[in-house]
Amino acid sequence: MKIQPILTPDNYVEHIMPLIMSAKRSFYMQTQYIHPSNKAGDEGLAGLIEAVAQKIQDGLDVRLIMSQYETMDKLELLQGANIDLAHVRIQANVHNKGMIVDSAIVALGSQNWSADGVIRNRDATLIIYNEEAAKYWEQIFLHDWTNMGIQQAHD
Repeated sequence: MKIQPILTPDNYVEHIMPLIMSAKRSFYMQTQYIHPSNKAGDEGLAGLIEAVAQKIQDGLDVRLIMSQYETMDKLELLQGANIDLAHVRIQANVHNKGMIVDSAIVALGSQNWSADGVIRNRDATLIIYNEEAAKYWEQIFLHDWTNMGIQQAHD
């Protein structure tokens, strides 16, 4: 099994961007929050959000679960970053941080998607290139999406 260790601020964007870009069918992400930033130096986070928005525009099955702490003002910023809120659900008590790509690759770690979490803090993630592991996490994600997430209003 291939495993890629990732640390912020060292190599997170460098490895997560190609992971998102590699998605051909589906991209699922569960995290506490996604807080866009347009400040100088925060371009790495903006690029990741843009990559997810592009996957939505390309018609992939993109689903994002965030915690109850994802506030309406931040959801509006996400919408402004071309993240259609039809792809977002809010789940109470989420502390997971992970992504599943095409039922084949899973990334699990501690980064929240804020400028600090992606660019400045010392956090760790592992990308696991293993279909069995990815399908295990996908099954849990889909359960949470269906049974525990609350759909967000969208235009």
